Amino acid sequence: MRRALGLFVGQGRAHSIDAVAAATEIPERTLRSYQAGEATPGLANLYRIKAVLPPAFANELLALSGLGGARRLDSSAKAAAIVMTELATETALFAKALQDGRLDHIERAELRRTLPALIEDLTNLQAALAKEAA
Repeated sequence: MRRALGLFVGQGRAHSIDAVAAATEIPERTLRSYQAGEATPGLANLYRIKAVLPPAFANELLALSGLGGARRLDSSAKAAAIVMTELATETALFAKALQDGRLDHIERAELRRTLPALIEDLTNLQAALAKEAA
């Protein structure tokens, strides 16, 4: 739990502690204790956290037991053209960041912020395309 929360929640991450606290109605202090490894959420709080964070968060937890592939079960997947446009934009930004041959701390923070959502969108698009093909 500690590692998974650290990947998605906190300074320089896609989600701030206060935003997750507000969305889940879990006190910030409690979330910080989960993040520090001082406490483990009960099932109800774990479901609240998973509902707010991207499926990649759930996959981090599932990976501990050799499982994965969690995705949102809603039908609001983005259209393929939008996802591909976002992918092209992020690829261009990544290429520009690598022009000097390295990623600095600002570029790394931006990638950590934007990539999880893009990966989620690509995964959802792949699932939708596979479903259409079946």
